[in-house]
Amino acid sequence: MLESALKLRINNFPKITAKEPKRLYELADLLSEVASLKNDPVNATQFAFYDSASGVKPIVCKLPPSLQEKWTSRAARYQTTHHVVFPPFSEFLQFVKEMARIKNNPSFMYDSQQTSVPPYRPRTQNVQQIAAKKTTTDEPELPIKIVSCPYHESSNHTLNQCRAFRSMTIEKRRQFLRSNTICLKCCENEKHDFRKCAKKLTCSICKRQHPTALHEDRVEDKKPPPNGNIQTSHGGETQPKTLSDEVTSTCTEVCGEGFSGKSCAKIQLVWIYPQGREELALKTYVVIDDQSTSTLGTPDFFDKLGIGGTQSPYILSTCSGKVTTWGRRVPGLVVESFDRSVRLDLPIVTECEYIPDNRHEIPTPEIARAYSHLSGIELLIPSLDSEARISLLIGRDLLKAHHVLEQLTGSDSQPYAQRLPLGWTIVGETCLGYYHSPSSVNVLKTQIMPNGRPTSMEPCMSILHLNDDPIFVKTPDDEKIGMSVEDQQFLDIVATSFRRDEDGFWTSPLPFRPSRPRLDNNFPMALKRARNLQRSLLNDSVKASHFIEFMQKILKNGHAERAPPLQPDEECWFLPIFAVYNPQKPGQARVVFDSSAKFNGLSLNDVLLTGPDLVNSLLGVLMRFRREPVAVLADIQQMFFCFRVEPKHRNFLRFLWHEDSDLNKPLVQFRMCVHVFGNRPSPAVATYGLRLCIQGADPKVVEYIEKDFYVDDALASLPSARSAITLVKDAQEALMHRGNIRLHKIASNNHEVMAAFANEDLAKDIKDLDLRKDSLPVQASLGVKWDLGTDSFLFRSSQDKQPFTRRGVLSTINSIYDPLGFMAPVVIKGKLLLRELIHGTVDWDEPLPEEAFQEWDRWRSSLLDLNDVRIRRPYLPTSYSGCDQKEVHIYCDASEKAIAAVAYLSDCTDPTHMGFILGKAKVAPLKGHTVPRLELCSAVLAVEIADIISQHLSISLQNYRFHTDSKIVLGYIYNTSRRFHTYVANRVARIHATTSPQQWRYIPTDRNPADDGTRSLDALAMQDSAWLQGPVPSIDLDKQPTSYELQDPDSDKEIRATSCLMTKTLPIHGLSTSRFKRFSSWSSVVNAIAQLKHFVRLWKYRHSNGTQQLIPSVVDIRQEAHDHVLKEVQKEAFSDELYCLRTGQAVAKTSPISSLDPYFESDGFIRVGGRIMKSRIPFESKHPILLPGQNHISELLVTHYHNKVLHQGRHFTEGAVRSAGLWITRCKRLISNVISACVPCRKMRGRLASQKMADLPADRLEPGPPFSNVGVDAFGPYQVMTRKTRGGSANSKRWGILFTCLVTRAIHIELVDSMSSAAFINALRRFIAMRGTVKIFRSDRGTNFIGALDDLGIDRINVEDDSVQKFLISSDAKWIFNPPHAAHYGGAWERLIGVVKRILNSVLSKQHNLTHDVLNTLMAEVSAIVNARPLTPVSSDPDNPTILSPSLLLTQKPPKYDIGDTIGSFSSKDVLKSEWKRVQGLANTFWSRWKSEYLHNLQPRRKWQSDEPSICEGDIVLLNDSSCARNQWPMSIVLKTFPSEDNRVRKVLLRAVKDGKTSLFTRPVTQIVPLISLH
Repeated sequence: MLESALKLRINNFPKITAKEPKRLYELADLLSEVASLKNDPVNATQFAFYDSASGVKPIVCKLPPSLQEKWTSRAARYQTTHHVVFPPFSEFLQFVKEMARIKNNPSFMYDSQQTSVPPYRPRTQNVQQIAAKKTTTDEPELPIKIVSCPYHESSNHTLNQCRAFRSMTIEKRRQFLRSNTICLKCCENEKHDFRKCAKKLTCSICKRQHPTALHEDRVEDKKPPPNGNIQTSHGGETQPKTLSDEVTSTCTEVCGEGFSGKSCAKIQLVWIYPQGREELALKTYVVIDDQSTSTLGTPDFFDKLGIGGTQSPYILSTCSGKVTTWGRRVPGLVVESFDRSVRLDLPIVTECEYIPDNRHEIPTPEIARAYSHLSGIELLIPSLDSEARISLLIGRDLLKAHHVLEQLTGSDSQPYAQRLPLGWTIVGETCLGYYHSPSSVNVLKTQIMPNGRPTSMEPCMSILHLNDDPIFVKTPDDEKIGMSVEDQQFLDIVATSFRRDEDGFWTSPLPFRPSRPRLDNNFPMALKRARNLQRSLLNDSVKASHFIEFMQKILKNGHAERAPPLQPDEECWFLPIFAVYNPQKPGQARVVFDSSAKFNGLSLNDVLLTGPDLVNSLLGVLMRFRREPVAVLADIQQMFFCFRVEPKHRNFLRFLWHEDSDLNKPLVQFRMCVHVFGNRPSPAVATYGLRLCIQGADPKVVEYIEKDFYVDDALASLPSARSAITLVKDAQEALMHRGNIRLHKIASNNHEVMAAFANEDLAKDIKDLDLRKDSLPVQASLGVKWDLGTDSFLFRSSQDKQPFTRRGVLSTINSIYDPLGFMAPVVIKGKLLLRELIHGTVDWDEPLPEEAFQEWDRWRSSLLDLNDVRIRRPYLPTSYSGCDQKEVHIYCDASEKAIAAVAYLSDCTDPTHMGFILGKAKVAPLKGHTVPRLELCSAVLAVEIADIISQHLSISLQNYRFHTDSKIVLGYIYNTSRRFHTYVANRVARIHATTSPQQWRYIPTDRNPADDGTRSLDALAMQDSAWLQGPVPSIDLDKQPTSYELQDPDSDKEIRATSCLMTKTLPIHGLSTSRFKRFSSWSSVVNAIAQLKHFVRLWKYRHSNGTQQLIPSVVDIRQEAHDHVLKEVQKEAFSDELYCLRTGQAVAKTSPISSLDPYFESDGFIRVGGRIMKSRIPFESKHPILLPGQNHISELLVTHYHNKVLHQGRHFTEGAVRSAGLWITRCKRLISNVISACVPCRKMRGRLASQKMADLPADRLEPGPPFSNVGVDAFGPYQVMTRKTRGGSANSKRWGILFTCLVTRAIHIELVDSMSSAAFINALRRFIAMRGTVKIFRSDRGTNFIGALDDLGIDRINVEDDSVQKFLISSDAKWIFNPPHAAHYGGAWERLIGVVKRILNSVLSKQHNLTHDVLNTLMAEVSAIVNARPLTPVSSDPDNPTILSPSLLLTQKPPKYDIGDTIGSFSSKDVLKSEWKRVQGLANTFWSRWKSEYLHNLQPRRKWQSDEPSICEGDIVLLNDSSCARNQWPMSIVLKTFPSEDNRVRKVLLRAVKDGKTSLFTRPVTQIVPLISLH
């Protein structure tokens, strides 16, 4: 049935003529239905014949002959290309859609010779009669009387009764009667001539002798209906629209040979189109009429633009009176000048048939040529366009179109010319020799009512209008960042104070903050900085020459002046100066004025307003730079210095510089006369001033300055060289004439453009080139490299190798400047490497893992291949402005590592070329995101890119197409019924806010260019990548489904599951206490029960008809709730006891409360009986309520009273519980549990964490040469006398560096004069020179130790690394740092430092005026004393008199007695004979005794002897901070733990907020207090 129904509709479809292009849309819709059913597998067989010639041929016959020929050619081409018998039906459907779009495009509609309504002629037999309706009677010989209305073809009323017919103009009505051969005298019969009509009719409106149908409304007899609408009795049919060709009779000749034309009105040739639909632009003439209150358009204008809608009545007031008429009203139209340089948004346009159509009043070049004072604008006025009609009249509701920008006048009898925003026009009589008086006057006067309706009547003030409150009106700029109060204050200051001085320069004050503090005179600080600068310049002659050259230039140009003397108590400020170098300009220095330098806590920038960000978006400037084929660069010379400072504020810009710029001459005071580089408001002042100085200039220049400048750099692209030359020269002239601002450094990819400018205006490296022979150099602007010769962008990778640290890797990645995302697939790989490399590191300058260096170095080296990449600058081979049908295609993709989106510009008429617009790639989070979520995030990124492109390229969002390879995301976007979880719902809502689901399409992964951004590419593969070149345009979008379903919604965790409701009725016996476990505090339990009781009482009271008692107070209800909860607890916990007490039985002896002598009180509680009934204490204290200890309510009560006593101990809490009249069994244990879990108590009194003491490292337990494994620490300082002076002696400080052998426990002390890395390196070199090389160093994290490692080339090992073993690679030395604040890690040397200090204190108590030499000698003697100490307890055995000390091994000196057999296997004779054997013997003696007597002393653990629960990731802890009180210690979260070899955690990485900043800390567990554990 579907097949037959569609066949019938196709067969009945009328044949389309060339004058009916809109029917092509209807045919395309019908064929789309066929294609939709044909794509369904169920109907595929039935509709398969449409893929054959027999199926398509009947439809082709419906097309106009011209389209039949086009289809024949296209089908034959398809057969040849694809080697098929006949093109498929989808190809024919695509052809019909394209033809419908082209044939209905107003740009391609060409009017034929317009025909007018034929003049009235008496009816003859040769004229064919046309009747709206024919009525026959039984007497055919009688005249046929037409009683029905021929206008509506209705018999309900006659033509004289038709109000809609009377609403037409009188001329329209007469034309209708003549064309339908209806009598003009009676308007009732079509069978007789009006000259022979004998009827005499009286008008029912004015009672005059004429038919009512031809009544003409006049001001005195036309009254609008009370409601302002036209009421019709025939359904309110609308009138047919016809175009009036009536022309006002005026003089159309100019006396003079070869000229025929006249211009008497402001008529201009323009383009008009709906907003965002430039492809529908209509070329037409507009009348600029300042006497009309609204903008009007002809019916033909509305029809050509395809504007429909309902018609509404309005009253038109003219010189001839007021006429009621009907018309359409449409907003959202745009008018552009003929050269498309000016664009204005039209107000609401009202349809009107009475717009003057006098084409002889259109200005032409011939008129301008006929007058000498107008000859200069001859080329600026377009020639008369015979195809363009006068279709629009612009009234006073668009005032900007009436602004006179320039005027040319002649003598009193000559016409004058005016330049309006839409172009030049000529006004006045243009006949030479004498005046002409026009035979008709065209004046249109229309009033617009508050509701927007046009009317000729005085608006009624009693009508009630309902308008939207402006508070709730939304605008497109609502989501943009607005200005702050300070920004507005800045604008108020510059708006009222910016002015031009007598020299033509723009001058403004410094924008000070309101109520600012007074600045102190900072001359001493400036003088100090100036002298430091002098010394620096004297030591660097190159820098000095650059600096002096800059200063001489600003003094010569008047940018600075000699500062006058200050008045008493005059406020001033001195700016320190320094030089900075641009890496791109190494031979040129820029002097910066340090306005941020503080003096007494204030700087000049602190008291100045920064101002709003008026600078254009860098991204937008670069994107617009790529639109047109001719591109131009320019630069404003010293932009900040172009704007002067008010003289009253110049004393705030004082500075010190040498007289005559001679560094050997004294410093004198100067002050700046202009805004300086370094002042915070200077960019805003310069940008505001630049835009202010070109106000009133040519609109093209204004747009160029406001949109194509980024601070002082201009980047513009234009369709032709001529337009580029004109624009830049006009801008140069406007800036120089209006503000003494020079635009120079011009560069272009077009030789003609650069040849049009003087050499001094060209860029520096182009001035001396022969443009006809020499190749054009590469230009750099806004960080982008542009090859003028090839008109392409280049990349230059940095050759500087950064260190393999966090900071170095990040610096290398950020050195690739790529704002448009050309190299995003390359950069994303570097970012992914950075994330992998920094995992587990903390310090920015900490070396990264060596095993990853090779991969990083490979990627860094590959960046050199970017030098060979070339990216064409223009988007398309054709002009951007000449492309009528532009589309933006955005592709998005995601992987587990990254998300990406990339946009391309496409010309619909030539889809083979796609221009890269913008691309972005972002690293995906490591955890918490599934691939579908990441795909959805990439879709959001695509929408954000669309917003950016739409904002800067002004392409309507309706012309965007989005592509993704995730059908899951497409299901999310197209879904309308199912609900998502918040994560997905928020992002889908963001997508819907900008796009519609129909704009999203599926694309296979292998054709998705965004896939390159998620998987990364090597630099070598970028040139030919799909990322830059765009996708292959081979996907037929018409084959895409119209909707996408959710993919497996039942198993998708992002989709909220649908639940089925099942009701089950259960008996309720009281309120179970299990419900109370949902509450976390006693107050919330009582409040909930009280609210429930209050609701029940309220309901009963309202339904009791007054019999129920009044509701009790809140206090009473809370007490009832309190008692109710306790009774429910007793019911469940003491059910057996309650039963016994109620029945008068004794409580069982096995009951836990039997010893308390419980009894049942009349209030319903079980209370304690006890033995103190006769005491005079309160009843609740004598007989407290019994509660079980193992119950949630009891725990809530204990917590409640524990909080009330402000977290005091168990004794206070138990007393508070008992005072409340409660007796909780096993209360002490419950209170202890509550207090142990109380976080505030832990914060105030919790113990620091600990862990079982770790095993000693191997480097303390293995024998070896002394000082092979060393512990290092510093102590001191000590005052020493360095030299004697007249006034006494000069003292300085000395510190000691202690080196202790971790095996032999020997020490070595070196003195240093400062705690710097350099001093420590020297001490370390002396130590190694004396004691030999060291294998392992251990120390704390002293800055002098850390800073020395890079210079010494020693490997650094942090004990909190994941695996220390992977760092213990073969090298000369390693340095192992202890965690911060872990003094017990270095107990081996901390104890020896204490010994050294005690000895020194004893010695130094008797020494005064120490010198360095004396202190150094003391340190050596102290070392000898410490090294001679016994390592083990001194033995009282006379056979073992030798003391085991470190000096025994260091000195290798035998004792004064015979060592005998203690030497080992050597005899005493051998010892005396061989010196080497003697030394070896002593060493063996030491190590033998070391193992037997000393080593076992290290075996026991003095403290931390038991295992403790390990700290886990995610735990909340309190960080010990010795700099503040305990109640101010910051709370922290454990981000990472570092288990030791025994799998016990002794070090953790914490994140804490300290002083308002989030920081990471590595601490031992002994420095934290556990608060909340997740395990």
